[in-house]
Amino acid sequence: MAFVSNFHAGVIATAINMKSDALLAMLLKIEEEFEDVTKLRSILEAMADVPK
Repeated sequence: MAFVSNFHAGVIATAINMKSDALLAMLLKIEEEFEDVTKLRSILEAMADVPK
C-alpha cells in the first residue's frame, strides 16, 4: 500500500500542476477502487477548490 500511496502523491502533484479536469476525474475513479482514501479524498476536494 505504501507504493500506491507514493504513486498517488506523484499523480496528485502532477494534477495540481496541470489543474486538469480530466486527470482529476481519473483520480476520482482511482479513488473508488481503494477503501482507505480519506486523505486522498481531502486532497482531491481541496484541488477542486483551486482556481484555474
